[in-house]
Amino acid sequence: MKMTIKSYTFSANLILLLSLFVLSCTKIDTQQPIHAKKGRPGLVTDVSVKNSNGSATITYSLPKGNGAVDPLYVMAEYEINKVTHRKRQAKASIYDNQILVDGFNTAGEYTVTLYSVSAAEEKSDPVQVKVNPGTPPFREILSSVNMMTDFGGIAATFDNPTKSKVAVSIITLDKNNEYYPAQTLYTASEEGNIVARGFENKLRKFGLFIRDGFDNYSDTLWLETIPFFEKQLDKTKFREYNTPGDNAVGYNWVVSNLWDNNLGTGYHTQEGITMPARVTFDLGELVKLSRFKIYQRDGDEYLFNHANPRLWTMWGSVNPAADGSYSGWTKLMDCESVKPSKSPLGILTAEDKAVAKAGEEFVFPLSIPEVRYIRVECQQNWSNSSMLHIMEFTFWGDR
Repeated sequence: MKMTIKSYTFSANLILLLSLFVLSCTKIDTQQPIHAKKGRPGLVTDVSVKNSNGSATITYSLPKGNGAVDPLYVMAEYEINKVTHRKRQAKASIYDNQILVDGFNTAGEYTVTLYSVSAAEEKSDPVQVKVNPGTPPFREILSSVNMMTDFGGIAATFDNPTKSKVAVSIITLDKNNEYYPAQTLYTASEEGNIVARGFENKLRKFGLFIRDGFDNYSDTLWLETIPFFEKQLDKTKFREYNTPGDNAVGYNWVVSNLWDNNLGTGYHTQEGITMPARVTFDLGELVKLSRFKIYQRDGDEYLFNHANPRLWTMWGSVNPAADGSYSGWTKLMDCESVKPSKSPLGILTAEDKAVAKAGEEFVFPLSIPEVRYIRVECQQNWSNSSMLHIMEFTFWGDR
C-alpha cells in the first residue's frame, strides 16, 4: 500500500513538472495590445473647428454604441508644409473631445484627416475636415523685427506676444565666405533683443531668421552695415575712487572685486543701509563708452533675487566733486534688470539662468560724453531689501 502511494505521488509530480515545462516554452507575444478587441471603431461626429495662429483646435463627439469597437484614442494626420509636403500626427485621449493640430508653416487652408483608433490599433474610416490656421507665430515675430547697427556688430529687437518658443539667429560670412550663425537666442519671452558683436569696423552683411519648434524657418532679413568701433576696456587700469556718500562694504567684499574677472567674488554693501546704494570707481582713462555688462550674484537663491540690483542709474564724470555731490556728474542712463520669464521671486527658467550667467548687457546712448569716472546708484534691489551686491562689471568703448 505504501509503494502504491509513493508511485502515485511520483507520477503526479512528474506530470506537474512536464506541464510547467510546456507552459514555459509557449511563446507569448508581448507586443499585442492587452484585451484588444478586433474590428474597426466608429467615426467621430459633430466636428467643429476653432482656428488660431499657426494652429487649430478640432472638437468632436466620440463614437458610441451600435456594436462598434470602442476607440482608445483619436488621431489626426495632416500636412504642415504645402511646399515640402511635410506631414505631422497628433493624438488625443478618449477622455477629451478635442485635438490640437499645430506646426503649420504658413496661413491657409489645410485638410486634416481624423481617425478613431482601437486598442488593437485598428483605425476607423477617415473623417476629413478643413482648417484655416492664421499666420504662424514665428512669421509674426519676424514682421516685428527691427535690425540696427550697433557697437561691434548689429542688434535686433522683436515682439513675441504669444510667447512662442522660437530660436532667433543672426548669420554672417566667415573667413571661407560661408554663412554661419554668429548668435542664436532661444526664447519664449513676450519681447526680446539679440546682438551679434566682435566684428571689425568694416562693411559687413548680416542676416536674421527665426525657427520654431516644428523646424519651420522664416525668410531671412538682411542688413549690410559698418559696425561701430569699440574695444573692451582694460580692467587693470580701473581703480577704487571712494567719495563721501558711497556705502561702506560688508563681508569684506570690496569695490575692486567689481573688475577682478572673478565671478566668485564681488562687491557687497553693509546690510540695513539707506537706499539708494552708491559706489564710485575710476576707469583709469578718458573713454567714449558704448556698452557694459553687469553680472549678478550667482546661485538659484540669488539670481533675480536677494540684493542683486534691479533698478539703478549709471553716472559718468571727467572731474567729480570732492564732496561726493553730483556736481560734475552726467547721467548716462537708467537701467532695469529684466527677468525674461517675469516669474515670481525664487522661480527660475533655463532662459532666466542663461541670461544672468551670460551677464546682463546695456548699451549706452550715442549722445553721452566721454567720461573717466563711473558712479552706480541703485534705487532698488530684487528683494526690496536695504543692501546691494554685484559680482562684476565689463565695459566697452572707444578710447
